[in-house]
Order: sequence, then C-alpha cells, then structure tokens
Amino acid sequence: MQANRMASPSLLHSRLPYAGHAAIRPVHILVLLAASGGAVIWGDFLITGHPATGLQEYLLVLGMWGVASAAFIFTRIQADPLSLFGLPVFLTLLMFIRFGLVPLNSFFNIEALSAQFHGQYNFLLRALVLVALGTLAFWLGIMCLGRRKTSRHVGAPLPSSTGRPVASGPPFELVPAAAPGRTGAIAGRDSVLAIATVLYGVVFATRIYLLRAHLLDYAGSWKAYYANLASLQVLGVISKLGLCALIVFAIEKYQHPEDAKRRILFLTVFLSECAWGFIGGNKRPLLQDIFMVALVSSAVRQRTRKVWLLTPFLFLVLFYPLSIGYRTALRHRGGIANVADATQLSHEALSEMAQKQGGISGWTKSGWSNAVSRLDLLQSVGLVLSLGPSAKVLQGRERWWMLPFFPFIPRFAWSRKPVLDAGARFSVLLGYGDRTSTAVTYPGDLYAVYGWAGVLGGMFLLGLVSQSLTAGLTGALDKRRLFLYASTFLSVTNMEVDAFSLWTNLFRNLIIFAAVGLLIYGPRSHSGKPGSVRRKPLPQRCES
Repeated sequence: MQANRMASPSLLHSRLPYAGHAAIRPVHILVLLAASGGAVIWGDFLITGHPATGLQEYLLVLGMWGVASAAFIFTRIQADPLSLFGLPVFLTLLMFIRFGLVPLNSFFNIEALSAQFHGQYNFLLRALVLVALGTLAFWLGIMCLGRRKTSRHVGAPLPSSTGRPVASGPPFELVPAAAPGRTGAIAGRDSVLAIATVLYGVVFATRIYLLRAHLLDYAGSWKAYYANLASLQVLGVISKLGLCALIVFAIEKYQHPEDAKRRILFLTVFLSECAWGFIGGNKRPLLQDIFMVALVSSAVRQRTRKVWLLTPFLFLVLFYPLSIGYRTALRHRGGIANVADATQLSHEALSEMAQKQGGISGWTKSGWSNAVSRLDLLQSVGLVLSLGPSAKVLQGRERWWMLPFFPFIPRFAWSRKPVLDAGARFSVLLGYGDRTSTAVTYPGDLYAVYGWAGVLGGMFLLGLVSQSLTAGLTGALDKRRLFLYASTFLSVTNMEVDAFSLWTNLFRNLIIFAAVGLLIYGPRSHSGKPGSVRRKPLPQRCES
C-alpha cells in the first residue's frame, strides 16, 4: 500500500497515451511519400537544368515547413487523435495547405498564376518565407501557454489506484440541466430544443426579409447594401445565428442518436441552412455547415468523423461550376427577391453550365481548377508584397483602440463608423474595380500595415488565443462549452480576412454566442453543471 501511495502522485499528473492507435499510421506514410516525391522533383530540376522559375527554392522552403508542421501535428494527434479539431493543429494544417501546398499548382499551370505577377514567381517565394516564419511565431505563442499538465481529454482512459488504465466505458455522458420551473433531464432537453427552434424561427424570418429587400449576400444588390449598412449590421448578426441553432441540434442529435425527433430537427435545419447558402450564392455557409457537423459529431462520438471532414472539399469541387453559373445569372438579373426566382435561376444555371462543361469530366475538371484557385491564399500575400509601400492604403479608418466597442455600437448611432472593406480596397489597388473583393489574408494585412514585426506579433497572438480557446475543451466537457467552441471556431480560422476584421469578429462572436449559450442552456450551477460530463463509476485512486 505504501508503494502505491508513493507511485500515485506521478500517475495522477501524467497524461497517458491514447490507447488503441498505432504509433505509425497510414497518414504518416503518405506524408513521407509526399516529401520524398517533392525531393525527387527538386532533384530533377537541379540535375536536368530546367528553366529557373524558383520552384527549387520553393520546394526547399516548403519541405522544411512541412517537416516542422508534421512534427507539431503528429505529436499532438498521437497524444489525442481528436486534437485535429483543436485550433493549434487545425490552423497549422490549414495554413500549410492554403499558403504552401495548394499554391504549388501555379508552378505547373501558368494560367493559375495571377496576371499581376507577369509570369514571375519571386513574390510567391518571398510570401512563402513570410508565412512560414509567421507559423513559427504561431507555434511559439502556443507553447508559451502550453497544455495544462493535469488536463485530459474526456475519452482518454483514466489511471486506477494501481497505476493501470481502467476502461471508462462510454467516453462521456452529457446531462442537460432542467429548465427553470421544470424537473427532470427530459424536461431540460426539451427546453433546449424549444429555445433553439424559436431561435431558428427568428433567423428564418430575418432571411426572408433580407431576401425580399435585396440584401441577402450575392442575391442582393450593391446599391441596397450600401443604402442599408446600419440595419444590415443588426440583421446580419441575427442571420448568422442560424449556425448556432445548427450546432445545438447537431449536439442533441449525436448525443441522442436514437431520438427520431432530434434527427428530424437536425436534418431540417441542416438542409435549410444549405438551401439559404445556395440561394444567397455564397459557398462559404454551405461548407461551414458541413464542417460544423464534422466537428460536433467527432467531439460527441469521440472519434474523428472522416466522412464529414472530407465532404466539404469534395462538395466544393462538385458545386463550384454551378455556383459560378448561378452567380453570373444573379448579376445579369440584378438580384432576386423570392425563393421561386432562386429555383428558376438555379435550373437555368445548371442547364447552361452542363452544356458549357461538356459532361462529367469537364465539370469535375472545372470544379477542381476553380476550387484549387479559391483555396490558394499565398498569391494574395504575394500581391501585397508586390504593391510595396502603396499597400499601406489597405489600412482604413479603423483603429485597434476601437476593438472593445466597435462590434456593438450600431451604425445608426455612430454615423462615422469605419466600414471594414479591406478586400474591396485591395481589389481597387490591383485594378479589379470596386465591385469585387479580394482576400487580403490575415498575414498579408499584418505585413502591409506593420511589416515583418506585425506578422510575427500577430501570429504569436493568434497562437496564444488558439491555445487558450482549445484548452477550454479539456477536462469535463459540457454542451455549453462545446457550443461556444464550435460557434467561434470559424472566426479564428478565417485566414482570408484582414487582421482587424478577424479579431473584431472573434470578440463579437465570443460575447454574442456566450449570451446565446446562456439563453439555451441556462445558468451554470455548482451542484450540477448544465450539460456536464458524468463519468461512469471508477475505482477510487489512492491518496498521496
């Protein structure tokens, strides 16, 4: 017994490796093969003396960045496979793909390279070095906080008093709190469904109004947009709460898969959200809805849902040609004001694009090409570098001291409130006109306004916040915490926007979604936290 007492303290404060997963997995082999293939290509260019385009240097920087990223990702995934949905791992993977891997396409397809570069790749190489060094600063921010030593994923096996892992049965049990004035878990769960249904009803009515007023995304008009900026600030926030309702129904559906009512509500809201994204001509909501289901279902089921995770990219490839045709038809018509017009327009766009693409192979090729071009963010950073000192114009009238109150003061009460239109200003600088918006990207905007110091400091801060938000999912998981994390996840990972927009959106969403979570799940009590994890009975540990 004395031996057990002496051994137990170290066991209590150690994190056991996740059981049931091999140290070497197929994804590791794929990464090694990809790295080997890159080395072969680089060696071929060095030996055979192909025309210099900078590909060799690009592959060298990309290879070093890839090895460092793989080491960071795999060490975390090996300790906890679900850390793929942690912001540090996901952002590392996202940045490597969108700022490093995808832009390789422009070296093998000159048509994919922006005309602004005039066939030169030197700005792409400089941009790659900039983002790669920014990623190092991002990791440094993560490591400064670090993971709490006593934190443990909910599904990990717990050590017993003998120091051996004890199977914990089902990974966790989310127990919703009863609504005020009611008793019992069933009443609590039904109140969550009722409040979420009312919330989505308000969202649905708001979108009907936006559609009829020509204010719904690309289905609206530019004149109506700028004429209603004040009201759009409020109505736009309400419209985005549809994603909150979807997250709530997804949590309920996957926590209670046998409940037919929850399955029907989830499916109804999910299909409705996808339909509204299509009507507005905006691909982002459709992809976000699918990804949110992947995140929530993986967290609740305690295993990565690979089907839901891969679906967004496949959907983007297949949907892109139709989206282009639909947006083109919207511009020609000048917007739509009802669902019937959207249905007719989508049918016309589908017929026209099917004829133009000439079959499934042409459709898939077009979708792949456009999807890869859309995912490429490095060229935007390169375009910022090519602008030189004139890139300072990207900074508008917004200032960082405005951040605490900027998202919450309506435009009708602040007539001179700055308009966050860095993407539109970027398009004007590039000569694309003022009727489109070009992704300035988070690192690109930091460099344009603050130079190298801005990139390193901004990425370091992003690492701190990402680790802090992800740490909230360790320990005892509850529905409110999962809801808040999922609803703010996309605010942190949207690397297409400028720096001020990213932090403003995150700050606003944290406050608003925390209030929505309080409304849906009720106040947290000391006796029984709403939606908190109740573990199955386990043997008691020895006290030291």
